[in-house]
Amino acid sequence: MIYLLLIDTEEDKRKFVLLYEKYRYFMFTIAVRIVKNYHDAEDIVHEAFIKIAKSMHHIHDIDSYETKRFLIIVTRSVAFDYYRKRTRNIENLSYIDEMANDTTSVTYIDSELNGAVQIMEIMMKLSPKYRDVLLLKYSYQYDVKKIADILNITEGNVRQGLLRGRQMLEKALNKLEDK
Repeated sequence: MIYLLLIDTEEDKRKFVLLYEKYRYFMFTIAVRIVKNYHDAEDIVHEAFIKIAKSMHHIHDIDSYETKRFLIIVTRSVAFDYYRKRTRNIENLSYIDEMANDTTSVTYIDSELNGAVQIMEIMMKLSPKYRDVLLLKYSYQYDVKKIADILNITEGNVRQGLLRGRQMLEKALNKLEDK
């Protein structure tokens, strides 16, 4: 696997191989649903694994929901970029969120925190472009440059997405308080 040349430590290489074996078909399914072509989906999965190989030091547990969500975000981002390049017509792009039916939270939520579940429900209703940026920033603690690299957008777009996402989240929370 050529990907292993992008990884520094032996532990990260071992985790990458396990990650590849466990999630490659899952990622392929996500890509196929977006681009509707098996051959393109294979290319997308390979490109997604290149991005993941560069970020292996951030992945601690390959079986965690955090890791699975990270893989979804990266795969979806690469697939959307590929789709945009192929069609040049974003209006016809239909969003597919593999985790929409997953009720497990992205990060650990203490059940004693009042309203935490409601916050996660609001997050899941946000547009994917804002939700992905917010999740990468606040769940994974990536900086703006790293988020821009993962999502293949400019740092300015990341900052704007963070600003607008926080505003949308704040607006929704204010509506909850008013009830």
